[in-house]
Amino acid sequence: MRKLLALLLLLPCAVANATLTVTLRGTQADASAVSTHTITPSSTLAAGTMGVVVCAYSNAGGGGATSNPVASFNDSAGNTWTLRVNQNYDPGAANAGATNAIYTASISTQVTTSGSVAPTTGSSCIAALRLYEVSTTASGVDYSTSGTNTGATGTAVSLVTGSLTSGNAVICFCNWLANADPTYDSDTSNGSWAAGGRTGVAQPRSCGVQSKVVTATGTQTWNLTITSVAHNESWVEISELTSAVKTVQGLTKSAVKTVGGLAVAAVKAWQGLQ
Repeated sequence: MRKLLALLLLLPCAVANATLTVTLRGTQADASAVSTHTITPSSTLAAGTMGVVVCAYSNAGGGGATSNPVASFNDSAGNTWTLRVNQNYDPGAANAGATNAIYTASISTQVTTSGSVAPTTGSSCIAALRLYEVSTTASGVDYSTSGTNTGATGTAVSLVTGSLTSGNAVICFCNWLANADPTYDSDTSNGSWAAGGRTGVAQPRSCGVQSKVVTATGTQTWNLTITSVAHNESWVEISELTSAVKTVQGLTKSAVKTVGGLAVAAVKAWQGLQ
């Protein structure tokens, strides 16, 4: 057991960071108010990756004053999705603001182009959604943290994240009331932003997204140039699940099994002495 513990302490020292990759796997634009927002992947969401869905909803819940409650989230492969952000911006009227949601899932079973990924809201709303896959050349990926702005009208879009760990990926998105492409961020502080992408509906509403793999630990500022309308911004950080972590997990399970086996053997030996 002492040798096992010593090995567990040494393993993290031998880990080299791999490279995270953020890939768009599908979009959905619901121009009419619905409660189930179904994304059909344009390419396979692979097993062993992290799925991320960013949702730009109209603020239809409670006449605009409350976040649209999340009823459920399902995909055709049975993966478990977790709500990470649920932020409502209400400027005083239904559909005049922006409700943001971010979901993540560790993909244990792939979702193919014949499958679906479908969040359901508590009431019908207009929505623009984008599905991303975060993958790595290491052993896996994991959710780290997330955050959001509170929303505004007529101001510049500027989102500041929490402190991001070097090598991790951050996905930032904006939900705003226009159906037009913005000017995306192009700064190279702690890494370069990937090309931006947008899904929009004629309501109007847009979901604009950029991602970055950061090259140094620290906060990240994301600026987007849009027309002077209501908007709301959120972000999520995804990290690597390194081979050392998986090795430790495997060794821990083996150690538990070994201890359990010894305990059973001891009980049997004691019973034999009775």
